[in-house]
Amino acid sequence: MSFKRGEPRFNLKELEEEVRANPWNYYSRLRLGLAYNEMGMYEESIPELEEAHRLEPEEYYPLAILAESYYRMRDVEKSIALLKDAIRLKPDDADLYMLISNIFLESGRAEEGISLHKEAIARNPGNGELHLSLGDLLYEAGRKEEAMVEYMEAEKASPHDYDIKLEVGSRLEDEDDLDGAIKRYRDAINIDRTNPEGYVLLGEALAKKTTMKGR
Repeated sequence: MSFKRGEPRFNLKELEEEVRANPWNYYSRLRLGLAYNEMGMYEESIPELEEAHRLEPEEYYPLAILAESYYRMRDVEKSIALLKDAIRLKPDDADLYMLISNIFLESGRAEEGISLHKEAIARNPGNGELHLSLGDLLYEAGRKEEAMVEYMEAEKASPHDYDIKLEVGSRLEDEDDLDGAIKRYRDAINIDRTNPEGYVLLGEALAKKTTMKGR
């Protein structure tokens, strides 16, 4: 789950007809709301997603997509409130915490996100993505030593996670720990030799190290 845009995956006309034929069907409302959202029709998506949530109040997913619609409409407070509601319904979902983390970071409210993540990690201590997300919040809040502890915890919890290796490597590179960064990039390549990103980052870090040696 992310707030990145992609190509619409739905036939809008068919979905609208489906809702007219089945207005009390949760999945019909959800699919139409999601389609509107993916097409950037956020105002249209909101009533469909709200109705989907009304029909199935224990389902977290309509709330998460509603949060995106409000976020795209620049209603940050509403988006955060909806994501918190979604988290209450599914407290072990790391994706939800990562979404709310991004919003807290972009709105300059890292400390709120830090508190929320610590509560989540207390419930899910072995979740590498949560440790990674908390590390990002701490780093952006200027608490870099604490952030590095969380990055190491993320690696420990998910030692074979390609994305975590790259993220930790990138942070170490930001702190001029090129040897540490290079090790993580190589670890990532060993995890997935088909993904070019690790090779690119490794090449850049090695070039930077060579340049620094030549000074």
